[in-house]
Amino acid sequence: MNVSRKEKVLWAGFLTFALLLRIVFIFHRHFNTDEPQHLHVVWGWAHGLVQYRDVFDNHMPLFHMLFAPFVRLIGDRADLLVIMRLTMLPIWGMILFATYIVASALWDRRIGWWTVILTSLFPAFFKSSMEFRTDGLWAMLWMLSLAVLVSGRMRLLRSFFFGVLLGAAFAVSMKSVLLLISLALGGVATMTLCLSEFRRPGWVVSFATNLGIGIAGVMLIPFFIVGWFKLNGAFAPFFYGVVEHNLLHGLGRSQIAWIPWLSIPALIAAWTVARLLFVRGSTSGTQTTKRVLVFMTFAIYVSAIETLWPLKENQHWLPAFPLLMVFVTPFIDSFSSRLSGVFSGRYSRQTSPGSVFLLGAALFTAIWLTTEIPWQNEIEQKLENWKAVLSVTNQDDYVMDLKGELLFRPRSVYYVFEKITQARIARGLIDPQIPKRLIETKTCVISNDFCSIKNEFIPKVLPDSLKFIQANYISVGPFLVAGQSLSPRLPYSSQPISFEVVIPSKYQIITPLGPAVGDLDGMPYRGTRFLNPGWHEFQPSFGEKQLALVWDRAVEKGFSPFAHQGDAL
Repeated sequence: MNVSRKEKVLWAGFLTFALLLRIVFIFHRHFNTDEPQHLHVVWGWAHGLVQYRDVFDNHMPLFHMLFAPFVRLIGDRADLLVIMRLTMLPIWGMILFATYIVASALWDRRIGWWTVILTSLFPAFFKSSMEFRTDGLWAMLWMLSLAVLVSGRMRLLRSFFFGVLLGAAFAVSMKSVLLLISLALGGVATMTLCLSEFRRPGWVVSFATNLGIGIAGVMLIPFFIVGWFKLNGAFAPFFYGVVEHNLLHGLGRSQIAWIPWLSIPALIAAWTVARLLFVRGSTSGTQTTKRVLVFMTFAIYVSAIETLWPLKENQHWLPAFPLLMVFVTPFIDSFSSRLSGVFSGRYSRQTSPGSVFLLGAALFTAIWLTTEIPWQNEIEQKLENWKAVLSVTNQDDYVMDLKGELLFRPRSVYYVFEKITQARIARGLIDPQIPKRLIETKTCVISNDFCSIKNEFIPKVLPDSLKFIQANYISVGPFLVAGQSLSPRLPYSSQPISFEVVIPSKYQIITPLGPAVGDLDGMPYRGTRFLNPGWHEFQPSFGEKQLALVWDRAVEKGFSPFAHQGDAL
């Protein structure tokens, strides 16, 4: 198909705009809580820890394994998550490449290019694919497998390659089970709609052979991953993390009992739409069959995640957004071209200015009206907090956080407090033993998120753990550290102050103006002192309105409970 030079320039311009906008978002848009969780797992691999055994995770491991060498090469630095976001750019590019292949096979190359443009700037896809998470690689492998499936005749080598890509998707996310079921059911629906295409002599033998080769390809990468964990004595935690932990009866189930039943009319509607749009009135052929197969696979997957899948997350749509654009784009193009013909008196699909105008208007309207443009830097404070954590802790110091958001350090509690873990804790299936682990690991740094008013789970389900933290840790701005307020009940009183220490470490007693003056446990206090667990007593020499016991290393690095966030004493 001949395409005008003007349209090629527009394609290049839109893609350049999408790339530049993505870079702006990478350096400015806030981090999703899943991003540091995944980076913490990758960090574990980079530092010799084994996923599931040493670092909790409930995702398949291929994503984390592949990115571990990058983290090991770059090292522990506050802006590491930004750098890892940049490593997602090639994955984004490969998703767009696969989208072009699929759209071109189903329609033509021109539609393929416009599908790439619409996909690259579709707000929901734009934001989700930018984040450092497993779903980007998962969507890439899924789209590449579809590209292999529809871009040529299925022979043995193509079937095997298709299977390997699909197996790699399984090694990234177990949600690939849903994709595979959708593809299988989509194939059955396609057979009912395009029956003549499946009556060729020898079709059954050819299909069975290709299916067997494809299954062998699917098993290849998962087989090696399972074998690695088995040989390294970590199969039991691996199986628990990716299977047992995620199988929880009633998880996220809708309170409306009839919601799952909506999947049946949704599938009937999809089958009817496919018949009306792609089958009825069209010449039966390979391209029609491919359109029906991809459409039905997309429709079944979307129906399942909206009605049957227990947890509904935006990232579950990531492998579906490109397919949505594959079918939306030709209808936008057809409508805009016809509209252009009304005004110009002629219909020219290849050079229609109306098509270009409406596509461009749709793109920019979608971007500016539905995407939060980060004019301000939304990650600057997070980077400063990570820099602070690195400054006050050593590599062997334990920290306590919800999902690995403090990064770069071993966590006191094995489990991360994501939705499934929270549900298991609420049901009494898991006891995280937070106070016990904090004491055993001598943890002196805790994430502010643990005691944040936005975090409703901890005070509701683990009130005793929250009380323990509030009694034995004190906020110094970017995080909580071991310590407590020693302020007298009566301001400026010189009465002795008794306090209990549960985390053995070096401490300082300070005031808003600097070190306190007095006697600690009957001896003159002259600065840093190691305090064993138990009761201690401080006798101030002068009446003080505010006193605090603070972990020594935080004070030495300039963090104080009396200062604003990050301000030095």
